[in-house]
Amino acid sequence: MRTINSKKELKDFLNKEYSIIKDDCHGIVLHLPLIICEEQIKYRIIKYLRKAEYHTNVNHKIRGFFYRLKLFNIETKYCMLIPMNVIDKGLNIAHIGNIMINDNAKIGKNVKIYPNIVVGNNEFKSHTKCPTIGNNVFIGTGAKLFGDIKVADNCIIAANSVVTKSINQKNSVIGGIPGSIIKKHNYYIELNNHEY
Repeated sequence: MRTINSKKELKDFLNKEYSIIKDDCHGIVLHLPLIICEEQIKYRIIKYLRKAEYHTNVNHKIRGFFYRLKLFNIETKYCMLIPMNVIDKGLNIAHIGNIMINDNAKIGKNVKIYPNIVVGNNEFKSHTKCPTIGNNVFIGTGAKLFGDIKVADNCIIAANSVVTKSINQKNSVIGGIPGSIIKKHNYYIELNNHEY
């Protein structure tokens, strides 16, 4: 899990995530002061998250506080909680909605998350041990991941799955309650020529 500790890294993160959002919306629309499409909200959340991470990590106290406050306000408005320094480069929020991620979780590059997901601890065992999720993971609507578990790279977590045990096989589709591997896929192998 890479954190943002320089302006170059901040620009790198924002450019990657801007290019993901821009595919769904004309780039100029994202910068309009009035919100007229969902992509503007997603862009603002990601921009405030990454700037809050950078300014907090390099100990810019006033700017760090300013962006944390902006992030808190927009996340509260749209019922979301995406903590700082939890998700690596390439965050893709599919739709605005209820997203809850524990600040002890670790999520790799190029994650795509849908609404109504929870990535959290298992209260009965530990309040601090949370999932570690690999690169190129798709988390479907309503999926829940709890406890000290690991999810391998290139996995797809199906909608409404509840994952409480580690999934160590790459390129797996996980579904059901409790979540288990239901099949293998080659989606990310087919995309091997370019970064997801």
